[in-house]
Amino acid sequence: MIAISRAEGEDLVVPFWEEYGLQIPYSAQTDRHIYELFASSVIPRVYFVSAEGIVTRILIENFDIEE
Repeated sequence: MIAISRAEGEDLVVPFWEEYGLQIPYSAQTDRHIYELFASSVIPRVYFVSAEGIVTRILIENFDIEE
């Protein structure tokens, strides 16, 4: 599993990872180039990829946020 940021560089990702004690690898992206290869909206998304590099399943989570 790897997390890919959406237009957030190391300066934002590293403190967040440290604050929440996250251990999974991440790729800090300063633009939306990688994000736009997979989505135009709705995060988080989870892609399951086989050892052969084939996407076998996509999960998209929609959250209802109450304030």
